[in-house]
Amino acid sequence: MGLDIGLQLFSVRKALQEDVKATLEKVATIGYKNLELAIHNGENGDFKVGGMSGSELRKQLDQLDMRTVSCHAMFNDQTNWDKLLNFLEDVDSPTVILPIAFFKNRQDVIKLSHSLNKIGELTKSRGIQLYYHNHFQEFQVFEGEKNFDTMLDNTDKELVKFEFDTYWAVRGGEDPVHWLHKLGDRCD
Repeated sequence: MGLDIGLQLFSVRKALQEDVKATLEKVATIGYKNLELAIHNGENGDFKVGGMSGSELRKQLDQLDMRTVSCHAMFNDQTNWDKLLNFLEDVDSPTVILPIAFFKNRQDVIKLSHSLNKIGELTKSRGIQLYYHNHFQEFQVFEGEKNFDTMLDNTDKELVKFEFDTYWAVRGGEDPVHWLHKLGDRCD
């Protein structure tokens, strides 16, 4: 079993804004084949990467022998899910990932978890898996429970998976190995 290395395009977001084609060509020249996209203005219904629509981006990636393996996209209650899912299908992304959320209290965590379940049903109906990407705030404690535990207890394991960020776990004072074992196949 080999390990497929990829690049999260968030790492080159400024270069993408300046010249998306040249940036993708440089990334391909380095040897990256697998990309995790990052949509920065998704809350506004602007589902593009570097100014390219899904079909334009897919054409460029095909020419460079690259593929989308996942996509970070900020979304909220007003997100046009048909447009977002169409974009994901255009770029052939098997996943969509909510890259960050903030919480004022435990109720915020529970509310997000319930929203993720609903969104997970929608994405699954289109053959796309929903993930959530952690930072340090998921390890804060509200009402005696870590936010991450609250999320795990209140999300459906078939609908919501986790893109576990080990750096942010350590930043949150946690042992990432413990959490990887706890997440099991929810972090594939």
